[in-house]
Amino acid sequence: MWTRRKVIALFLLFPWAWAGEDEGEREKGKKEKDKKDKKEKEEKKGKKGKETQKEGRFPILYGQVEGVAEEGLWVAGRRVRPGGGLWRYFAPGMVVAVEGERVQVLEPQTWSYFQGPGAWLGKPEAWARVWWAEGRLWKSMKGAPGEALLVARSAGGRWLDVPPSFRLPPAPREGWWLLRSEEGEWRPWRLLAE
Repeated sequence: MWTRRKVIALFLLFPWAWAGEDEGEREKGKKEKDKKDKKEKEEKKGKKGKETQKEGRFPILYGQVEGVAEEGLWVAGRRVRPGGGLWRYFAPGMVVAVEGERVQVLEPQTWSYFQGPGAWLGKPEAWARVWWAEGRLWKSMKGAPGEALLVARSAGGRWLDVPPSFRLPPAPREGWWLLRSEEGEWRPWRLLAE
């Protein structure tokens, strides 16, 4: 049985009941529109990424070298297979920018790599792998016996960031060179990168 109170309560609550339904439908419509907009943005982003790869441009990956292996570099948790041979002499801890097969060392800005007898640099190890950067010893690791090698960059007619005790001949041309020690003298062997 309908009492007067029930009728009045129903009459007063009725507009809010309808407003709640409209509001719910509006919320639902808004959520669907947001999902649609998000999907369209992702599709555009995907198309843009594919277009840049077709044009020969790749997204740039910035990160720290975590490891160097035969199959490539590990940079920021990803395996990267760069072109050229210079990357084989990178050290863990170097900061690089990777774009496709191109890798550029950002930090340290200038560096060289030495593999050979530790005594040549005053190191206690019989055989050492040493990175010289910005005028000082940057990183050192034990190495396995083998050929004495030096990787250094030539620019402006001189070698950049090599240990001061090394006497190097003039470079044939500018770029990153792999030098070999032959009978105690360094000789440019192969150009690794321009």
